[in-house]
Amino acid sequence: MSDELMPNLQFAREPIAYKDAQGHTLYRDEYLVEIRQRGSKDSVTKKAEEWISELAHKGHDRSGFDQNAAMYATWHDKAKVMFDMFKRGEEVPEEGMSLKAFPAFSPAEILICKAVDIYTLEQLSEANEQAIGRMGPGGRGLKIKAAKMLENYHNGKAAEENAALRQALSEMQAKHADLEATVKRLISEKPEESSDIDDKIAAAIAKAMEKRGPGRPPKSEAA
Repeated sequence: MSDELMPNLQFAREPIAYKDAQGHTLYRDEYLVEIRQRGSKDSVTKKAEEWISELAHKGHDRSGFDQNAAMYATWHDKAKVMFDMFKRGEEVPEEGMSLKAFPAFSPAEILICKAVDIYTLEQLSEANEQAIGRMGPGGRGLKIKAAKMLENYHNGKAAEENAALRQALSEMQAKHADLEATVKRLISEKPEESSDIDDKIAAAIAKAMEKRGPGRPPKSEAA
């Protein structure tokens, strides 16, 4: 379970009835979250803030003895970002690359995946057996295709990054060579300046000290 996909989350703001001390029925707004494991028909609805706090507890306080603690910690961080976006009235996007962006998936295949709450290439590549079963005979093939596409994407991304690094290194080496050539040229044109530069710096410091006059204290001491 430690690598299980994060559930599909649907946040809502609903009026909840309650009774006051006199027995009157009143209403208050409550943030709720519908939680459904991807591929499952069943869902559970909980108070959003309580459920997110529960994830934090499972992810941090139980990290010493719960093998799924890291997973819960990751779920907590993602769910909190999604919940904050919902409260601000922003659209909460699915994490990953949308299946709609890939012509390799037909509209029918995308609809099949949507029926089990799978919307991205990453989610499809990690689909569990329950989701694959509900997608029908072609479900496993869709998962294999998604995994292969994701692998090709990452390999291409890595190759692109390596090419960029090689280009940057090449440019750096060229700049170093130009700088080295410039230094050599300056030394050859004015060898006396390069050979006694330390002496000239020392003389300049001594000359600056002489201008203050012997025994004359710094201004801060004279004040």
